[in-house]
Amino acid sequence: MNHAHSWVHAFQDRLDLAPFGSAGLALFALALKFGYDDVASIGIDAVVDGPDDRSVDLVYVDRDQRLAVVAQSYVANTPKGQAKASKAATLRQALSYLIEVDLESLPERLWPAASDLRSALAEGAIDQLYVWFVHNCPSSRNVSNEIRTVGATVTSMIRAHFENSNIDIFADDISSEVLEQLYTDTNTPILVNDKISFITHTTLSFEEKEWQCVIAPIKLSDLKSLYTSHETRLFSANVRDFLGMKAGDSNINHQMQKTISENPQNFFIYNNGITLLTHGVDVFDVPNGKRIDAHGLSIVNGAQTTGTVGTSEIEPPADAFVLARFISTKSGDLIGDVVRYNNRQNAVTASDFRSTDSIQKQLVDQMKRIPNAEYDGGRRGGVSAAIKRRPNLLPSYSVGQALAAVHGDPTVAYNEKSAIWSKDALYSRYFNEQLTARHVVFCYGLLKAVENEKNELRKREHNHEKLTKADIAKLEFYRKRGAVLLLCAAIGECLETIADRVIANRFSLTFGEKDSPEDAAAYWQPTVKAISGLHAHLEKAFSDGLKNQEKVRETLKNFSQIVATLRAPFAEFFKSVENKLS
Repeated sequence: MNHAHSWVHAFQDRLDLAPFGSAGLALFALALKFGYDDVASIGIDAVVDGPDDRSVDLVYVDRDQRLAVVAQSYVANTPKGQAKASKAATLRQALSYLIEVDLESLPERLWPAASDLRSALAEGAIDQLYVWFVHNCPSSRNVSNEIRTVGATVTSMIRAHFENSNIDIFADDISSEVLEQLYTDTNTPILVNDKISFITHTTLSFEEKEWQCVIAPIKLSDLKSLYTSHETRLFSANVRDFLGMKAGDSNINHQMQKTISENPQNFFIYNNGITLLTHGVDVFDVPNGKRIDAHGLSIVNGAQTTGTVGTSEIEPPADAFVLARFISTKSGDLIGDVVRYNNRQNAVTASDFRSTDSIQKQLVDQMKRIPNAEYDGGRRGGVSAAIKRRPNLLPSYSVGQALAAVHGDPTVAYNEKSAIWSKDALYSRYFNEQLTARHVVFCYGLLKAVENEKNELRKREHNHEKLTKADIAKLEFYRKRGAVLLLCAAIGECLETIADRVIANRFSLTFGEKDSPEDAAAYWQPTVKAISGLHAHLEKAFSDGLKNQEKVRETLKNFSQIVATLRAPFAEFFKSVENKLS
């Protein structure tokens, strides 16, 4: 790899991505672009690997953020030359298999990914599809041209097979330079550092110890000029770039265009306004009004408004305005909060709104007493935190999923990981007064043990080691979307058999206070290896894509009864957990 780029060092430090091989680079790009701090867990389901993957390395469907990513990843040992355009071209084949080819004809390892993507498209569950060629080589015109062609091809495929689909498609060459820019952006929230002046009628100013805020109407013509000069660099601290426009009453950007054209004076009262983060803001009196000097800026909320105004063919009249808030602060933590709380539409930040909850505070305090464990209590640090290696971190969303699975709700764990945090009924089911950090470690350790077993099987296959028929069948089970969480739930249903005692309340189950999450995963490992061998008895749960709660619960109940009949021969496997339970 090219060590001249700082992103390379950050990527190499992510040892948790090493088991995914070159696909780890695509996962790293996910962290850079979208701020996921649990990409290693995401990779367990999302990475497609093997000799018959049909040039698909990663398929990730995020129904919470309403986006999907399809990526091919390539890591050159000597990345000084250009990546091969032919390598990028194979993405067309990849998308054809994922979207067009009959499911019954697909390779076993590709079927779950294709089924997941198609169902999301058919249900209208995603608004954006990202098609990436991720590599560590320099950008080249040949690759860029090929990716552009791929984007056009994918658009045609989706229109042909999903007539009612109305999604934005972004086909991108994620080269070394792009990775460097994404990495730089995560550490530099404001990329436009010019002094930019706005003339306005009046201003309203607020100032606290850590921040200053100026509120004022600014001209749409000034906003248009700003976008013309700086384009998407304006959105460096925003969770979303400008998404473009589609004709139709349902698209808000199209409606803003109509307002600019037909009723620009009312834009001010129709629009929610924009929020700008700046290094500093000054206000001066000028004839007939005020002048605002912003020393660098990034639009943290209002990318769609700015992009729509900026790309409009119509020059807004002088009397058309939009409300603007200029916020200045030197506090890094406060900058992160401003970005998060000004982007409430981003479902991946649902946990942020629980971070001040008394239960989360209690868990954070308790976790400090557990060795090699770190927990943020639902508070996410944004993209810059997501790409830093924190080997002891228990990511909030993974914790929520582990709790939901062990407590019998794998459908919630897999399909509603954001809703666990955003819906009061779900949140209180798992994060309640009975929950302790030690129980979190108990459940999270099980999740990691299952993930570790899948990774170990993947690694052995990748290294061309001979797998037994039983291991091949187990790996085929693990490749089904949601299989890891389903197995966690199945083991949760067997806890009385494993512990050889009546369990009135699963929340009471813990390991010792001095047992780390890594210790917990090790305790679980023999039990996971034994019980996962019975995976064939869980297959019925996948008949509806792990969505039918009644069928899943019936499957789990039957599974636990089968394991109960095998208590004696499985006793040795269970002892590592049984002896450590408290």
